[in-house]
Amino acid sequence: FNRHQRKVSLEGEAYFEVASSQDNPFTVNTPHARIKVTGTAFNVNAYPSSPLFETVLAEGKIELQLKSGSTESLDMEPNQRIIFNSINKEFDIDQVEAEIFTAWRNGEIIFRDATLNDLIKELERIYDIEFHMQPANLGQLRFRGMFSYNNNLIEALEKIKRTSKVNYYIENKEVWLKKSN
Repeated sequence: FNRHQRKVSLEGEAYFEVASSQDNPFTVNTPHARIKVTGTAFNVNAYPSSPLFETVLAEGKIELQLKSGSTESLDMEPNQRIIFNSINKEFDIDQVEAEIFTAWRNGEIIFRDATLNDLIKELERIYDIEFHMQPANLGQLRFRGMFSYNNNLIEALEKIKRTSKVNYYIENKEVWLKKSN
């Protein structure tokens, strides 16, 4: 940063707590959007390999300009989440509990009424491992709980096993989940 500009470029996920400055806004540029703030706390998920961009506002206010060809800006309020699909250029705005989307910075993942598919997506990203399910509709099972990054994959799998009658085995950096009888 310098005294006149506070700008960052982001590819990945980051949580920002920005000191207030009306004269010197903070700007985050991602492949899918530009976020402008004067003082706030927010999470941005902008992986270059994903067509989805997501931002969640924890406190304050942000101005979001999606890179969709439109010059329209969106103003966000606390506990709002915007998901933008860069393929079809559509976006959704949801009311959420910001804590669920920002807990990762404390080494936690919180799930409230999430599907097994949602859990697997996060576990694959965190542990760099591939999951398979038998039957495929196993992914529709719903979960509520918390996983800690500090724990290992086995502890997460054991939580899933205890709460859902799903067995697992690991082979060559792949996890197989099967419904137990």
